[in-house]
Amino acid sequence: MENSGLVGTGSTDDGDGSYVYASTIEANTLNPTPVTALCFDPFEELLWCGSCTGRIVSYYAPSFERYTAVCATSGDIRAMEAIDFMIDVFFMSFRNLLVFSSQSMQNLNSMRVLPGTSSLFMGGDSTKLIQLDLEKQKEIRVNANLIRFNGSQLFTADTEGKITLRALGTMEAIRVIPAHSGVITDFDVSGNKLITSGCSIRLGVPHGDPYVKCEPGWPRINDVF
Repeated sequence: MENSGLVGTGSTDDGDGSYVYASTIEANTLNPTPVTALCFDPFEELLWCGSCTGRIVSYYAPSFERYTAVCATSGDIRAMEAIDFMIDVFFMSFRNLLVFSSQSMQNLNSMRVLPGTSSLFMGGDSTKLIQLDLEKQKEIRVNANLIRFNGSQLFTADTEGKITLRALGTMEAIRVIPAHSGVITDFDVSGNKLITSGCSIRLGVPHGDPYVKCEPGWPRINDVF
């Protein structure tokens, strides 16, 4: 990881929201390449680093000594996810060399495994969110481009400004919340609190809302940036 450092999340905060610098890891001193993806592996106590050349390197905690390295693909690594029996790198998974791809997997840049299930969710520059059952290797497409999980419930957002609460097993819609009239740029869920940011359509043109919007019952928060 050339000229980049790891931060100690357990360090004392100075009160200004900053982290304390801990150390630097040299990913490849002979041929340094930009790091494009990071993933902590809680099952093996490893830090996985992916580069723009398709190379994946693991480092063993807490000293972060180099542990393994593999050339996964000729392109860049955009996201990685660790589960108890493999490391997922979009279509490629290591240790058991599971490979899955489809025509709908285009321009992906993020993914997340749903805790306690075999469901891997993938998304990117598309209006469809892809759900892949890792055990059955079956693909399900969902009309969504963002996904959040609050520990017990699954939420998705689409380009039409709606937040949908979905059943964990089937992805069926339980409740639809019309948050914005245009695209939702981001949202988050904490307990029973939902907060969103997005766009409104005025005269047929999307305009960024200068505030974040909360679930009915909570006031709007003016933009202070």
